[in-house]
Amino acid sequence: MAKCRAARAGADIVIQEVISWSRDQETGYYWRSTQKLTSDRNTGSNKKDKAVRAEKPCKVSDESDYDYTIQFTAFDGNIETTYLRTVEEWQE
Repeated sequence: MAKCRAARAGADIVIQEVISWSRDQETGYYWRSTQKLTSDRNTGSNKKDKAVRAEKPCKVSDESDYDYTIQFTAFDGNIETTYLRTVEEWQE
């Protein structure tokens, strides 16, 4: 005989937000993109929403004046940090 499992509605649905950065080769600015991923643990299905690009790009800054940071591992194994500042005077 099967046992009944009590669970809240929607408890098996996980929503994640993925943030990615891309660099524009012409201007050198960085663009921030966000995308939502919805996973259903019961069915094993995943759904991706369309990636949304930020309205304003970012430029490389220093650690005294920044809005975002990107940390990555360099080729020598050390952790490097890039500081980015939003470009306020951006016009497309």
